[in-house]
Amino acid sequence: MIWYLLILHTLSFQSELTIDEVTQIDVTLVDVLVLDAKGNPIRDLQQQDFRVYENQKQVSLNYFEVMDFRDPARLEPSQNDPEMQTLILILDLARMDLPATRTTLQAVRSFLEQQPSLFPAQTMLYSFDTGRITTGFLRDKAAILDDFTQFEINFLNRREALPALHEPFHLATLERELHQCVPKMQRAPSAWQSSSAGTMGRNCLLVAYDQFRNRHQQQSEAILSGFTQVLSSLSGIEGLKSVYLVSPGFSLAPCETASHLASRYLQTVSTSQRTGLFSSGSLAPGVQAEGSTSASLDLNQILNSRAPVANVFTTHNFERELLELAHHAFLNRTVIHTFSVTQNLLSERQNHAFANAEATYSALAGTYQNFAAELDYGLQALSSATGGLHCRDKHIGQHLQETFQSSSVYYVLGYSPPLRKGEKHHRLRVECTRPDTVVYTQSGFFRLAP
Repeated sequence: MIWYLLILHTLSFQSELTIDEVTQIDVTLVDVLVLDAKGNPIRDLQQQDFRVYENQKQVSLNYFEVMDFRDPARLEPSQNDPEMQTLILILDLARMDLPATRTTLQAVRSFLEQQPSLFPAQTMLYSFDTGRITTGFLRDKAAILDDFTQFEINFLNRREALPALHEPFHLATLERELHQCVPKMQRAPSAWQSSSAGTMGRNCLLVAYDQFRNRHQQQSEAILSGFTQVLSSLSGIEGLKSVYLVSPGFSLAPCETASHLASRYLQTVSTSQRTGLFSSGSLAPGVQAEGSTSASLDLNQILNSRAPVANVFTTHNFERELLELAHHAFLNRTVIHTFSVTQNLLSERQNHAFANAEATYSALAGTYQNFAAELDYGLQALSSATGGLHCRDKHIGQHLQETFQSSSVYYVLGYSPPLRKGEKHHRLRVECTRPDTVVYTQSGFFRLAP
């Protein structure tokens, strides 16, 4: 929550727009990015090359404009044409380990160093952890690099001095807590023979899961609500704005993977009551125990059996919040491009006191890969909803530069709002009739029925 408060303090906010407010506009403007099959921007499209649909119904275009941000006239804005490209680069470093943090900062520096001495965009750098990095919107490369260098030195020094404040909260943390439920229950063997054994086991697992879920849910809420505030604060800036988010990701359905993992442990508790698995005295990861059958089982074997459907442990879905964020992006003409900092989340498991048997490691690999995909999907959905690009691999600096080049040309399509009845959320879809093209635009907006 610290970064969220810092952003609120740093930016000059206007009053937040609520979804219940009516957007009074005579022309609906849609910003559209069109790339070819190789990811290059297409610069010669005409109005007749586009089809726009609102709620699956085609609308008639009555406005068309090409915004080429590499046009020399736009690089030196005048009173007659004040619009130029605006770039806000936001770093989300709190949940990265130290090696990933260093790699990310080096990649961002590489991107900044590739720019000309006078940036082709008015640029601001932010950190979700410390707030503003640059002293406002800058174009001077030397000034931007000076501010970034000072931030980099201070941030890394703090991370090295206080590593506990930035401990990543990965799936291994939940797995460790779930493991600890077993010896806690074993210290009360009489309880396992009683009718309350299942309740005790469920309570222990629920507490461990709830702690993990709440932490990730708070992170997701902070990112989505914080971005809504950021988008509102940019409404006073003319033209299209681009936000670049570099982050390890967040979950739109927090703890879906964690819910499956916790459900496996709940299955373990139920199995132990049926087979007398705890009667041997000590059951721990990698320690075999004889049950009521002739087969020798251990906790890992039960844990890595086919996971039940995650319907025991609750999850929260942020689809509504994502739609609201897309609404603000549409109103304020802002696109969010996302860059996922890939980390080997499974390697975090090796740092905890778990059995390191190869079979166990391999069996859990799928769970940890699903968790990484869950975090990445949050970023992907965020960029898709606002019409931005999503990049995921280790070459962040290269992707930052490629996205900067790819998004240098936008098409602005306008149409008169049709009569809207009944529906509050209005879905947008844009097609390009030229073959082998990829179209990016906002997913929609809200409006009260007349």
